[in-house]
Amino acid sequence: MCNTSVASAMALNFTDAERQSLAIEIGVDCNTPDEQVRSLPRVIKSALKLVQRVVVQEVYFKTFGDFALIFEIRFDVLSNDAAEAREAKGEIHKAINERMKKENINMPVPIRTIIAG
Repeated sequence: MCNTSVASAMALNFTDAERQSLAIEIGVDCNTPDEQVRSLPRVIKSALKLVQRVVVQEVYFKTFGDFALIFEIRFDVLSNDAAEAREAKGEIHKAINERMKKENINMPVPIRTIIAG
């Protein structure tokens, strides 16, 4: 590519974006009743309405994990600051944890057996 093409091309700078798009995954117990599984996206969206600077884009059942049904939560943080994004993710985790307890939905923790010889 010649210098004239590079100099005349439009450069896009995404570092000044006003929002960051992020995603997290959560797992729920495979024995969760079907009705709770179906309602989980709505329940999570409702819980996250209280988290400031966050706009939830979608919540969906992504896949089957080894010990859980995996849901993905895609959201935007209304800031371009990395520290604010980390803080928002922490608030999201807390809100989800509280709501899951309230709804009696278990998030499994794999158990590992270590045999020392």
